[in-house]
Amino acid sequence: MSSERGLHQVLQGKPVTLYHGGYAPVDRASQAQLVRDLLGSHEHLDYLLGNAEAAGFAAQLVQTGNGSRRTEVLATYATERIIEQIRDGFILAAPTDSPVLQARIAIDLAVRALEGKPHPVEVSSRIEMLDKTSLQHFDISRLMPPEGHWMIRRELPQ
Repeated sequence: MSSERGLHQVLQGKPVTLYHGGYAPVDRASQAQLVRDLLGSHEHLDYLLGNAEAAGFAAQLVQTGNGSRRTEVLATYATERIIEQIRDGFILAAPTDSPVLQARIAIDLAVRALEGKPHPVEVSSRIEMLDKTSLQHFDISRLMPPEGHWMIRRELPQ
Protein backbone atom coordinates (compact mmCIF):
# COMPACT_ATOMS: atom_id res chain seq x y z
CA MET A 1 0.00 0.00 0.00
CA SER A 2 1.31 3.44 -0.83
CA SER A 3 1.92 5.83 2.06
CA GLU A 4 -0.58 8.25 0.57
CA ARG A 5 -3.35 5.65 0.44
CA GLY A 6 -2.46 4.47 3.93
CA LEU A 7 -2.66 8.01 5.27
CA HIS A 8 -6.08 8.53 3.71
CA GLN A 9 -7.27 5.20 5.12
CA VAL A 10 -6.05 5.94 8.66
CA LEU A 11 -7.54 9.44 8.67
CA GLN A 12 -10.90 8.46 7.18
CA GLY A 13 -13.71 9.78 9.40
CA LYS A 14 -11.29 11.90 11.46
CA PRO A 15 -11.63 15.70 11.71
CA VAL A 16 -8.61 16.26 9.46
CA THR A 17 -8.41 18.02 6.12
CA LEU A 18 -5.68 16.84 3.75
CA TYR A 19 -4.38 19.08 0.98
CA HIS A 20 -2.47 17.36 -1.78
CA GLY A 21 0.75 19.16 -2.64
CA GLY A 22 1.26 17.51 -6.00
CA TYR A 23 3.83 15.29 -7.61
CA ALA A 24 7.19 16.24 -9.11
CA PRO A 25 10.68 14.79 -9.54
CA VAL A 26 12.48 14.36 -6.24
CA ASP A 27 15.09 17.04 -6.89
CA ARG A 28 15.24 20.03 -4.54
CA ALA A 29 14.07 22.64 -7.07
CA SER A 30 10.97 20.67 -8.10
CA GLN A 31 10.02 19.85 -4.52
CA ALA A 32 10.63 23.45 -3.42
CA GLN A 33 8.15 24.67 -6.02
CA LEU A 34 5.52 22.21 -4.77
CA VAL A 35 6.06 23.41 -1.20
CA ARG A 36 5.85 27.07 -2.22
CA ASP A 37 2.63 26.39 -4.14
CA LEU A 38 1.07 24.46 -1.25
CA LEU A 39 1.97 27.05 1.38
CA GLY A 40 0.87 29.82 -0.99
CA SER A 41 -2.62 28.35 -1.36
CA HIS A 42 -2.99 27.14 2.24
CA GLU A 43 -1.32 29.61 4.58
CA HIS A 44 -2.44 28.06 7.87
CA LEU A 45 -1.39 24.42 7.74
CA ASP A 46 -0.90 22.64 11.06
CA TYR A 47 1.37 19.99 9.54
CA LEU A 48 3.25 19.49 6.30
CA LEU A 49 4.24 15.93 5.42
CA GLY A 50 6.65 15.48 2.54
CA ASN A 51 9.54 13.49 1.18
CA ALA A 52 12.99 14.43 2.45
CA GLU A 53 13.57 17.16 -0.16
CA ALA A 54 10.14 18.75 0.34
CA ALA A 55 10.31 18.50 4.14
CA GLY A 56 13.83 19.90 4.27
CA PHE A 57 12.84 22.88 2.16
CA ALA A 58 9.57 23.41 4.06
CA ALA A 59 11.47 23.40 7.36
CA GLN A 60 13.75 26.13 6.01
CA LEU A 61 10.75 28.22 4.94
CA VAL A 62 9.03 27.81 8.29
CA GLN A 63 12.29 28.55 10.13
CA THR A 64 12.93 31.77 8.19
CA GLY A 65 9.28 32.87 8.22
CA ASN A 66 9.71 35.18 11.24
CA GLY A 67 7.10 33.23 13.21
CA SER A 68 4.42 33.92 10.61
CA ARG A 69 3.96 30.17 10.04
CA ARG A 70 3.38 27.67 12.82
CA THR A 71 3.43 24.66 10.51
CA GLU A 72 5.05 21.52 11.94
CA VAL A 73 7.06 19.60 9.32
CA LEU A 74 7.38 15.82 9.05
CA ALA A 75 9.37 13.81 6.51
CA THR A 76 8.36 10.47 5.02
CA TYR A 77 11.94 9.17 5.32
CA ALA A 78 15.17 10.16 7.01
CA THR A 79 18.35 11.44 5.39
CA GLU A 80 21.42 13.05 6.94
CA ARG A 81 19.98 16.55 6.42
CA ILE A 82 16.59 15.52 7.86
CA ILE A 83 18.34 14.09 10.95
CA GLU A 84 20.16 17.40 11.45
CA GLN A 85 16.88 19.33 11.11
CA ILE A 86 15.18 17.02 13.62
CA ARG A 87 18.07 17.54 16.08
CA ASP A 88 17.80 21.31 15.56
CA GLY A 89 14.03 21.21 16.14
CA PHE A 90 13.00 22.30 12.62
CA ILE A 91 11.46 18.95 11.62
CA LEU A 92 9.18 17.12 14.04
CA ALA A 93 9.92 13.52 12.98
CA ALA A 94 10.76 11.07 10.20
CA PRO A 95 10.62 7.27 10.00
CA THR A 96 13.56 5.06 9.15
CA ASP A 97 13.79 1.44 8.12
CA SER A 98 17.56 1.43 8.76
CA PRO A 99 18.87 1.18 5.17
CA VAL A 100 22.48 0.49 6.19
CA LEU A 101 21.30 -2.38 8.36
CA GLN A 102 19.15 -3.64 5.45
CA ALA A 103 22.19 -3.61 3.16
CA ARG A 104 24.21 -5.61 5.67
CA ILE A 105 21.40 -8.15 6.04
CA ALA A 106 21.05 -8.40 2.24
CA ILE A 107 24.76 -9.13 1.77
CA ASP A 108 24.71 -11.72 4.56
CA LEU A 109 21.66 -13.46 3.05
CA ALA A 110 23.18 -13.40 -0.45
CA VAL A 111 26.41 -14.98 0.79
CA ARG A 112 24.47 -17.66 2.69
CA ALA A 113 22.37 -18.42 -0.38
CA LEU A 114 25.43 -18.62 -2.65
CA GLU A 115 27.16 -20.92 -0.16
CA GLY A 116 24.07 -23.15 -0.06
CA LYS A 117 23.53 -22.49 3.63
CA PRO A 118 20.08 -22.24 5.21
CA HIS A 119 18.71 -18.70 5.17
CA PRO A 120 15.40 -16.97 5.79
CA VAL A 121 13.34 -16.04 2.74
CA GLU A 122 11.91 -12.82 4.16
CA VAL A 123 13.63 -10.47 6.60
CA SER A 124 12.71 -6.92 7.54
CA SER A 125 14.23 -4.33 9.81
CA ARG A 126 11.97 -2.56 12.26
CA ILE A 127 10.59 0.80 11.13
CA GLU A 128 11.23 3.41 13.80
CA MET A 129 10.01 6.98 14.13
CA LEU A 130 12.87 9.36 14.79
CA ASP A 131 12.22 12.57 16.71
CA LYS A 132 14.38 14.77 18.91
CA THR A 133 14.00 12.39 21.88
CA SER A 134 14.43 9.04 20.09
CA LEU A 135 17.52 10.30 18.22
CA GLN A 136 19.37 10.45 21.53
CA HIS A 137 19.20 6.64 21.77
CA PHE A 138 19.22 5.68 18.08
CA ASP A 139 22.30 3.99 16.59
CA ILE A 140 22.90 6.32 13.64
CA SER A 141 25.16 3.73 11.96
CA ARG A 142 21.96 1.86 11.03
CA LEU A 143 20.87 4.85 8.93
CA MET A 144 24.05 6.52 7.69
CA PRO A 145 27.08 4.91 6.05
CA PRO A 146 30.38 4.93 7.95
CA GLU A 147 32.45 8.12 7.93
CA GLY A 148 34.46 8.43 4.72
CA HIS A 149 32.26 5.98 2.82
CA TRP A 150 31.80 6.85 -0.82
CA MET A 151 30.39 5.15 -3.88
CA ILE A 152 31.88 4.71 -7.32
CA ARG A 153 29.34 4.77 -10.11
CA ARG A 154 30.25 3.26 -13.45
CA GLU A 155 28.31 2.46 -16.57
CA LEU A 156 27.60 -1.25 -16.91
CA PRO A 157 29.21 -2.97 -19.90
CA GLN A 158 26.93 -3.59 -22.87
